[in-house]
Amino acid sequence: MGGCRHLIGIGLAGAAMVAAAGLMPALPAAAAPAAGPAANGTYLALGDSVAFGYVPPEAVPAPNYRSANSFVGYPEDVGQALRLGVWNASCPGETTASMLVAGAQSNGCENSPGSPVGYRTQFPLHVQYQ
Repeated sequence: MGGCRHLIGIGLAGAAMVAAAGLMPALPAAAAPAAGPAANGTYLALGDSVAFGYVPPEAVPAPNYRSANSFVGYPEDVGQALRLGVWNASCPGETTASMLVAGAQSNGCENSPGSPVGYRTQFPLHVQYQ
C-alpha cells in the first residue's frame, strides 16, 4: 500500500505543478464542488495506455475507439476508491520525452515511428489538453 500512496502523492504533486503552470483549467469559485469525490481533491493521471485504459482489440465487445469512456484505467479505480475526482490526461503511446517536449517522438500518442499522426490525432482522449 505504501507504493500506491507514493504514486498518488506523485500524481497530486504533478497536478499542483500543472495547475501552477496554468495548464489545468481553473474552476470558478461558485462552480467548485462542495461534496462528492472532487471535494477530496483531484487525481491527475499522466501516462500511456496503462493509465488510459488498455482494451485488447480482440476483446468482446471490441473497444469503441471513438469513445474514451470505453477505456477505464487504474486512475478511475484509484479515484473511486479514494473518493477523488480524476483528471486522466494519459494518452496511448505517450513517452516521457513526448510528454515533456512538444514534437518529441512518441510510441503512438502524437506520432508513431515513421508516421506523422497518432492516437490523439485520430481518437478522443479522456481529457483534451495541449
